[in-house]
Amino acid sequence: MIFGKDYAKSYDAFYQLKDYAGEAAFVCERLRRVAGESSLNVLDVGCGTGLHDVEFVAAGHEVLGIDRSTQMLARAAERRGALPTGLQQRLEFQPGDARTLRIGRTFDAVVSLFHVMSYMAGDGDFDASLKTARLHLNSGGAFLFDFWYGPAVLADPPQRRERTIEDAGFRTRRLTVPYHDLSRDIVRIVFDVEETNVATSKINKTSEEHVMRYFFEEGLRESLSNASFEIVEIAEWSTGRPPTASSFGVYVLAKAI
Repeated sequence: MIFGKDYAKSYDAFYQLKDYAGEAAFVCERLRRVAGESSLNVLDVGCGTGLHDVEFVAAGHEVLGIDRSTQMLARAAERRGALPTGLQQRLEFQPGDARTLRIGRTFDAVVSLFHVMSYMAGDGDFDASLKTARLHLNSGGAFLFDFWYGPAVLADPPQRRERTIEDAGFRTRRLTVPYHDLSRDIVRIVFDVEETNVATSKINKTSEEHVMRYFFEEGLRESLSNASFEIVEIAEWSTGRPPTASSFGVYVLAKAI
């Protein structure tokens, strides 16, 4: 999935209340449980506009962020350029696909955040992404990703939603319509976005479909084992508690073996 130009443009505005600093601190604490280093060299697979990565480098880590979307990477590059020189030197962004990335380097940790792994919905996509993570990890390195948790999706499936925000002179309305495919453990989500220039009343309309996969523990354990990972923890995102049928977001912390 590559976010289109218009969706990428409004992405940060729609998620402006997301606690990136708190999430990054949570992730760093988990990574250290496995990697055991105060300062880590991190590969972020599916970095988006780089908001988690800015927090990682501010905490003392070095980060390479990769993403398929040139529009998202452009915003990430702007964000990097606004940092002090010392932080810029620890942060790099480049294009890349989670399934096929091969850069000939290994890292202390690989992360893939904000449900990037749930975007691996095609046949073989998830396993290919696990292979990518393992190839870029030092032995004993940490891998952390979050995902849509199957029991929670089944208990409370995604619903049709509408949201409007105003930012930088534009009013953007986003209609979210899900289509659930129970036979494949996926949800197709159609985003209809209407952006209005407040000053001129000019309207721009776009539509995107995002296909999301949800996972169950048994399948995750098998796939991670096959990819030479040892699971350290499967828990609720941002709390670390055991997942329940209301835990829509869950994460895996694994060790490369």
